[in-house]
Amino acid sequence: MEHQYRNRFMKRVEPLVLAAVFCAALLLGSCASEKSAQTGFSDSSGSVSAGGVLPGSPVVPILPLDPVQALQTSPARNAAFSAVLERYLQRTNYSGSVLVAIGDEIIHSGGYGVSAYRSTELNRPDSIYLTASITKIFTAVAIMQLRERGLLLLNDSIAKHLGSAYSNYSITLQQLLSHTSGLLPIEETPVIWMAYALDHRHLEAVHSLLESGTNLMLRGSPGERFEYNNLNYLILGAVIETVSGLSYEEYLNTHIFDPAGLKDSGYIVNHAVLENFSWPAGSAVDDNWYHVYQAAAGVHSTVFDLFRFSRAFQSDILISRESRAEMLTAWTEAYGLGLVLEERAYGHDGKLPGGYATLWYVDPYHDITIILLGNSLRTNPRVVLEVVLSELDRY
Repeated sequence: MEHQYRNRFMKRVEPLVLAAVFCAALLLGSCASEKSAQTGFSDSSGSVSAGGVLPGSPVVPILPLDPVQALQTSPARNAAFSAVLERYLQRTNYSGSVLVAIGDEIIHSGGYGVSAYRSTELNRPDSIYLTASITKIFTAVAIMQLRERGLLLLNDSIAKHLGSAYSNYSITLQQLLSHTSGLLPIEETPVIWMAYALDHRHLEAVHSLLESGTNLMLRGSPGERFEYNNLNYLILGAVIETVSGLSYEEYLNTHIFDPAGLKDSGYIVNHAVLENFSWPAGSAVDDNWYHVYQAAAGVHSTVFDLFRFSRAFQSDILISRESRAEMLTAWTEAYGLGLVLEERAYGHDGKLPGGYATLWYVDPYHDITIILLGNSLRTNPRVVLEVVLSELDRY
């Protein structure tokens, strides 16, 4: 199952500050299953008011909307950087595809390791992977687009769009986006989990598993605290389908993938039909399970497509500058609307069983984009990220 919330992006700060951040993180949240011993990522929960935005507060993005001081590239610098990264990835047996860019210029891309369990076929730079929780960014952008078209408001209740079966829950779309719904995670509600696992591809499945609202369970009051929860984004997927009249797949293709120029991205049921699809390298898996997370973690893509999406997102091609500012506002201590927020970066990472380990990282100060799509859990993408950032310090 999806590795739930991984804390903030690793910060490059002085040791004393890092120690303080680590201590604060321990106070802010409790650890859940599948923690990474390498990086200390954990599923976190905490008060919305602890460093977050209170209802009615102005929208103030915590990160710049435009580059402050983009790094200067040169053929010599790029070649030196690429050579160091290539040696590191080969030496550590990284399995997946990697892209690093400064502005519009890709300074490194490559494919590493095998593309399936017990296979001799290698991953390529343009291999297709499941993106895991990077999917949530697409879902959040879709919701913001529908808001801009006047089809919904972020403070709408879910009952307004999904029917009276949800009227007992005063949960808003903004609370779903920011993981402050108060809902018990889907993995902790066996009735919903099993029903969804059996039939999880379309809007009707979401309605059936939440029929009459009887299977929804609250851990706390909506808007009270942060808790990363895939169920929030499954419900948002249902809202997208209801409001737009399109399936989740059709909506993404029409309103996000095509306008952004994405060529090898989508949400489909049978990945075997995809040429150059990268399967988990560590074990044989049942492809059917990967659709359990639909609008929370079901999109597949390449590092090149995610880079195209990243540039479109930063250029306000998909949503307005104002909507992007809302997504970059810290509605909780470390999460915006579909985005993990860092001191100097934003993005998302993800993990799926078998498995996939992914990361999309944007440093808006220096206009850096780093994308890691891995088909093995052997190498933590955060460790690779730190190596990349360290080498970029030389620019």
